[in-house]
Amino acid sequence: MAHSPGKWRLSNITDAVITDPTKNTPQGVIEYYGGSVIAESISSDDDRELIAQAPIMKQNLTELAEVIARNLTAWDTSKDNREGLLPEVYWSNRVWYERLTGEKYSFRKAVKKFNIE
Repeated sequence: MAHSPGKWRLSNITDAVITDPTKNTPQGVIEYYGGSVIAESISSDDDRELIAQAPIMKQNLTELAEVIARNLTAWDTSKDNREGLLPEVYWSNRVWYERLTGEKYSFRKAVKKFNIE
């Protein structure tokens, strides 16, 4: 799922979160808000900050999912899994993989999804 491009940031004059204007952003919106509006009428400063950080958090979670996928696929191809070393890490990684990607871990799917060689 793609989100609005550009760095999300707080509007200087309103209670909005904005991003870089696109070619479709009306000039009046750019002049008033300072960019394209992501969300407005956000009364809480904490909520505005959280919304503004959403693209960065999404990228961090995607990177974390890849690290977990690499750990799981490395485990599946190592002798450690046959010797029973750290199985609790393997199983907790499977849980986190599903939470982060929305799908159950499958070696073949993870390799394809994250281009793991």
